Amino acid sequence: MVAAANSENIGPIIIWLMELGYPKDITSLDVLTVAQRGRFRLWHIAANNLGDHAISTDNPE
Repeated sequence: MVAAANSENIGPIIIWLMELGYPKDITSLDVLTVAQRGRFRLWHIAANNLGDHAISTDNPE
């Protein structure tokens, strides 16, 4: 998951999506290939999980 979501792979995809109106226009996701959509999905999952752990005060670790 980390390899597919690294900035070298996901950076250009995110820039492209933002140029197309993402996140306000989620139809911009329709332009992604299956591989790009998979990378974006893994990045999104990783970003959400990292964010959840980074801001949680209930986690003693």
